[in-house]
Amino acid sequence: MTKKLSVVFGTLATLILVVSLLQSCIIQTKKPPAENYTLKESQTIGSAGGKLTTDDFSLTVPSGAFDSEVKLELYVSSTDDPFGDDGISKTFRIEGLPDEYSQPLQVQIKYQGNLSGKSFIALGEEVFIRSLNKIETAYNLFPATELNGYLSCELPAPEQEKGTYARSLNTMETASNLFSAKASNDYLSCELLAPKQEKRTYDRINNTVQAAEPGHSRTTLQAITGRGTYTSDKKHFEIIYPAFVANEVSDLADFLEEAYSKFQGMGFSYASRTKWPISVTVKDLGSEVYGFSVCSIRGDNYGYMEFNADKMADLQDMRITAGHEFFHLVQALYDSRNRFSKAKFASPHYWLDEATAVWSEEKFSDTPNYCSPIRKGHEMAPFSGMQAGADENAQHYGYGMSAMIKYLVNRYGEGILVKMYGGIRNSAHPIRAISSSTDPFAVWWDTFLRDYVLGKVYADVSPALWLGNSSGNFEISSASDTLKTFSGSYPDLSAKLYRVDLKYPGIDSNAAINFKVTGGAAHVTVFKYKPSSIEYLGSATDDVTISDVKKLTDDKWNLLALVSNCRDVSPYTGTTNIELKVSVTKCDGNYSFVVYKLPTWFNGRWDVSDFITAYLTFSKGTITAYHTEKQTDYYFEKVSGTYDGNGNITFTFTFNWESSDRSSGEIYTGTFTGKYETGSCNFKGTASGKVRNYRKMGDSSDYDKTTDFTSKCDGYFGQVP
Repeated sequence: MTKKLSVVFGTLATLILVVSLLQSCIIQTKKPPAENYTLKESQTIGSAGGKLTTDDFSLTVPSGAFDSEVKLELYVSSTDDPFGDDGISKTFRIEGLPDEYSQPLQVQIKYQGNLSGKSFIALGEEVFIRSLNKIETAYNLFPATELNGYLSCELPAPEQEKGTYARSLNTMETASNLFSAKASNDYLSCELLAPKQEKRTYDRINNTVQAAEPGHSRTTLQAITGRGTYTSDKKHFEIIYPAFVANEVSDLADFLEEAYSKFQGMGFSYASRTKWPISVTVKDLGSEVYGFSVCSIRGDNYGYMEFNADKMADLQDMRITAGHEFFHLVQALYDSRNRFSKAKFASPHYWLDEATAVWSEEKFSDTPNYCSPIRKGHEMAPFSGMQAGADENAQHYGYGMSAMIKYLVNRYGEGILVKMYGGIRNSAHPIRAISSSTDPFAVWWDTFLRDYVLGKVYADVSPALWLGNSSGNFEISSASDTLKTFSGSYPDLSAKLYRVDLKYPGIDSNAAINFKVTGGAAHVTVFKYKPSSIEYLGSATDDVTISDVKKLTDDKWNLLALVSNCRDVSPYTGTTNIELKVSVTKCDGNYSFVVYKLPTWFNGRWDVSDFITAYLTFSKGTITAYHTEKQTDYYFEKVSGTYDGNGNITFTFTFNWESSDRSSGEIYTGTFTGKYETGSCNFKGTASGKVRNYRKMGDSSDYDKTTDFTSKCDGYFGQVP
C-alpha cells in the first residue's frame, strides 16, 4: 500500500503479454532478464525429473513433477540484492519454470559469510502492481536449513483449492514469498511448492483478460539471513522481519489479528484457507509503499503479505494498511476463478474489492468521521456509471465508490458485504451481487447520490467539487433567460450535475423554476448552494418546481440539478438519452385546496374525521376561487387573498354548499395562512374558522349546529378537474 493505501494484486504475468493473451489461454514469460543478469546454465527436464545445477545453485525436480519437457534457464546477478545486507548469496532467476507441477522442488543456494538469526530462501514471484504500472517482484520467505555451506529448503506442493486474488498498486510488482531453506556445503537450499492441478477457465469482460491458463513464469531466488520471526498471539500470522524493526513487530501482529477478528465478526468465512499462519515479510519497499497483499499462484493457502520496514513506526498508517490489505486476502477467498487467474489478473469485481477495502479503513482508524486519503481525485466516481466507470479504470473507480459502500453499510448493516461476496463466490456480476443483496437500485440509488452531494456520506466533498464537475450551466441574468435544455447520454447507473446561476436581481417576485426530466429511468434532484453550504430542495421522477426564486436570488443562493439514470439492465453497458429542461415560470395557476380533519355533525355529536376539497386560482399575487360548479345563491365559493415572492400565502374563504331547497347544508368560513413547500409550487398551512352543519326535514332528526375548527391544509399546484 502506498501512502494513499494502494494495494498489490496477486502475481500477474507481464503486461506486455496482454495482447497475446487475448489470442491464447497460455501465458509465456519471454521477457529477458535485466541487463545485470547473465545466463549461467540451462537444462531441459521432463517427466523423468532432473537437476539444474551450478557450483552455487541447485534445483532438483523429482520424477513425475513435470508432465512434459521444459527448458529451464538459470540466470545469476551479483548486483541485484532485494534484501540488502541480509542477502547472503547471489540472486538467481529461473526462466521457464512451469506454473503447473505436481511434486515439491528442492532448492539449494550457496551462501557467503556467516549466518545469524534465522535464515530463509526468498522466492520472488512477478506480480502486476497497478498503481505503479510496472513489473516488480514480491517475495515469500521459506525457512531454510544449513547444509555444508548451502541453505536448503523444500517447497511443498499446494493443496487442491481455489486460488486467491490480490490487487491494487496498478503496476506489475514483484511480490516476495519466503521459503524455508536448509544449509548444505555453503549453500542454502529449499523446495519450491508445486502448484496443485486444477481445472482452468478463461474469462474476458469487455476485452480485458481476467483469467487464463498457466504457462511458464520467472522465479527469483536468494538466500538471506539475520531475520527474526514473530508469531501473532492467535497464531494467524507469522512475521519475518529484519532486526532493526523488532520493537514494532508486535504492533503489526496485533493490527493483523485485529483485522482477522473484525472481518470474521462481520460474517466473512475463512474456510477456503486451511493453512495458517499467513506469511508476512517485512522489508524495504521504497519511500511510498506501506504494504500489500499477494495471491500466490500456488493457491489460497499461500497468499501472503509484505510491509515496508521503513514505515513500521508509523503505527496508525500501518494499522489501516494491515486492515485494508488483509481484507483483500479475505476477498480473494470468495473469488470463483482458478488460482492462476487470481494471481495474474484483475477480476471482474476488482472495483468492488477496492471500494469495500477503502471503506473498511474506517474500522482501523481512531479519527472521527474518517475518510481515506486515497479517495482524493476519485470523488466523482459514482457519477460515471457503475460499469462504465469500472471499464475506464477499475482501481480508481473503486476508490471513489467507497462512498456507495459506506452508504449501503449505513442503510443495511455490515452484513450486506458478506451477502455481496456470496454472490461473487457464485460468479455473479458485481452489480448483480449488489442488487441481489439490497433493494432494487430504483429504491436507493437516487437517495445515495442526494446524500453524497450533501456531504452526508463522506465529508471530503463540497459545492466547489460539484461545480467544477458540472455538465452544463444556465445563467439567469435577465428577463429573457427563461429556458435552457440539457441533453446527454447517460450510462447505466450514472448521473450528471447542472448549474443554474441566479444572477438577475430584477426577477419577478412570483417567479419559479421548473426542472423537468424525460427519458428512461431518469430522476431529478435539486439543491440550493453557496460556496460553503448546500441544501436539498426537492426531487422527482418527472419534474420539480422551485417557487421562491426571488428570495433565493436576493439571498445569494444558486441552484444545482442532479440528473440520474437508474437503469440497471445486464450487462450494464447500455446508455440512455436523457433531457433536462429548465424553465423560468411562475407559481401562477390553479390549485386544489384540501382541508383535513374538519368537524362534522354525526349521530348527535361532532366527529372530527371529515375533509373537504375546493379549488383556487393564483394570479399576479392575488388568490381567488376557481369554480368547478355553477355558482348560485345557495351553492357558492368565495376566496380572497394574496401570495408574495417569499412564499407567504394568506386568504379568507367561504364555501357555502347548501341544497337548492335549503333543507341541508355545509358552510365553511375561515382564514388560511401558509407557505410554499420548499422546492415546489405546492403549499402547506393552517385554516381556522367556523363550520355550520344543518338538516331541516321537519322531523326529530333535524339539527343546526355550528362549531370552531383549526385544521391542517395542503395546496396542490395544477391538480384541478
